[in-house]
Amino acid sequence: MKALKPAAARPSAAAIYALFAALALVLSACGSDSVDAAGSDHADHSDHSEQGDDHSDGDDHGSHGDDGHGDHAVVEVPEAMTVPAVAIEAVPDAKKGANVSISLTDFQISPENASTEPVDGQGHMHIYVDGERVMRFYNTDVHLDNLEPGEREIMVELSANNHSAYAVDGQPIRSMTTVDVPEHDDEGHSMEHGDGVSAAEPLPTISIAVTDDPKSGHNVAIEVTNFTITPQNVNTEHVDGEGHLHLYIDGERKGRLYGLNTHLAGLDPGTHEIAVDLSANDHSTYLDGDTPISASTTVEVAG
Repeated sequence: MKALKPAAARPSAAAIYALFAALALVLSACGSDSVDAAGSDHADHSDHSEQGDDHSDGDDHGSHGDDGHGDHAVVEVPEAMTVPAVAIEAVPDAKKGANVSISLTDFQISPENASTEPVDGQGHMHIYVDGERVMRFYNTDVHLDNLEPGEREIMVELSANNHSAYAVDGQPIRSMTTVDVPEHDDEGHSMEHGDGVSAAEPLPTISIAVTDDPKSGHNVAIEVTNFTITPQNVNTEHVDGEGHLHLYIDGERKGRLYGLNTHLAGLDPGTHEIAVDLSANDHSTYLDGDTPISASTTVEVAG
């Protein structure tokens, strides 16, 4: 009689669990790579403005939520394109936070093309605070509002239209500095509201347009006449026709703006009123008679 072969041992429950866990890790890694390679501008969780007064960044700046999750993909500067350069300077703001100034070479800021296909030499910038990306911005000057007191590391990165970081030999084109943010009392923010000041002739004007961003959030474009934005003179004496802008969402001031374009992120579903007004260097609101010189529009955010 032939001897019977012993039956193959069945795998234990622990072995089966280990096999599935390993498979899940492999699939997870593959999924992550496909997202990063796209270089997309992920959902933005910042406080609604490029300036981000918390209220953004954004002002650009306050509660700086991330304009995306982690680092984006990089795009190598093509041989036919001149390598752009960026330099950054940051100084404490007399009221709150810090003021950041950017110098650019061979780089064109193109807010109208944000979240579209790359075009050599075009794009926008992303700003990081202590290594965390806090916003996308479209201007060479920005106010960071809600910074924690102490030494903060500020970094700016050049981004292509599709949010991939411009890079040379795989290294993103960036500039970094530090700023020592002083303690401010709770009145530091409210002091920016200032009294009204009568605008001189010819009266300045302002208009606003808000459009959906192809990736996430909304882009705000502002136009002014008879008015000069002077971030270098913020917190100084009033000079007719000079100043900056304040951004409001649903009647609540969200940011101090030093440029005519900004990105709004993370608006809740529903109808929102977006408004901007003209502010003097000393933060007084420009008035036409008794009426603030401002502009507003509404935007509908889908659920």
